[in-house]
Amino acid sequence: MNSNATHKWVIGLTGSILSGKSTALNYFATQGVATLSADEIVHQLYQVPKIKKRLQSYFGTIETKEIASQIFASSQKRKWLERFIHPLVKKELALQIKRAKKPLVVVEVPLLFERGWDKMMDLNILVMADDKTLPARLRERKMSLAQYKVRLKTQWPENKKTVLADVIFFHCTKNDLKRKVERFCSAFEKLIPN
Repeated sequence: MNSNATHKWVIGLTGSILSGKSTALNYFATQGVATLSADEIVHQLYQVPKIKKRLQSYFGTIETKEIASQIFASSQKRKWLERFIHPLVKKELALQIKRAKKPLVVVEVPLLFERGWDKMMDLNILVMADDKTLPARLRERKMSLAQYKVRLKTQWPENKKTVLADVIFFHCTKNDLKRKVERFCSAFEKLIPN
């Protein structure tokens, strides 16, 4: 996304599953930043009648949890869904970014680097959590370690993403992550005045 053309900065926000990227997005929202979530857009698209019909036809259901269960069990089904839904999500994200009225727009995309969407952004932030906090994060999400590992395999390893990220938020606690977001927003305001 070319910031000179839009008069705003668009920042990609990503991280592995349970890294805290959604929490970081919420912290950005509390700082008055425009925020968008690719996952939220997916949920909205799932409600569109013709999309529901395609999903029902392919998966035999329109239940989000059941579809998730199927795509994490079958790479073929996951690839089908990605080919079908990702172009629609990308188009909707571009529209919502264009409509945003604030100078800073943060867009949470789980597969930001994997899909090459980092090239749409002016800057990309990778959220990483301390491995020691994983058991607590699993309990909070009611997810087993086995489920976590299956989902993690569908994403690039963190060391591959760290090379591509412009900024890394490594955190041990939610308060630590909150402070990093606050500092980033404060620095942004000083560097890029409205």
